[in-house]
Amino acid sequence: WFPVGPMTNARRSHRALLLSNGKVLITGGFNYGSLNNPELYDSSTNTWITIERINDTRSTNTSRTSEHETELVTGQLPNHHFIDSVELYDPSNESWTNLPNMNIARGGHTTSLLSNEQILVAGGYTNGKYLNNTELFNPSTLTWTNTCPMNDARAEHTVSILKNGKVLVAAGFEYYHWLNSAE
Repeated sequence: WFPVGPMTNARRSHRALLLSNGKVLITGGFNYGSLNNPELYDSSTNTWITIERINDTRSTNTSRTSEHETELVTGQLPNHHFIDSVELYDPSNESWTNLPNMNIARGGHTTSLLSNEQILVAGGYTNGKYLNNTELFNPSTLTWTNTCPMNDARAEHTVSILKNGKVLVAAGFEYYHWLNSAE
């Protein structure tokens, strides 16, 4: 291990995503409040830069990348308030665009890029309720579609896309009960 340049903002509960241009995008997080000031790390110069702010502050947010874009999907605000807004980051012009809202506001969920370029959002929690709900975002039509619910409601779980294209959801928790189930 060796140190790299410090980030411009201290934070926790954020997300890091490697972009197609080799830079690392940091979004959301918490530092005495949810954050809306993303930053980029450039390993060739060992520097961090703050980029255009996102519209909504977010912590425990999720993000997923496609070949040319990065989609930032919802997250939890302070005081356990959840949002359904979605923003898209385009690294080529370093700008954010609002996308249609998800069907359900949530935090503690997962986002997964499927082989057909659709994005699967699974589980999480909202307003004291744990979710088994899943929904798909189609970037071609800019639409959200509810899809088959999971057998168990869960948050803070993992998702793996298997070689055959199927989705494996594992563990997590629901109402202070740790899960060992997988589907």
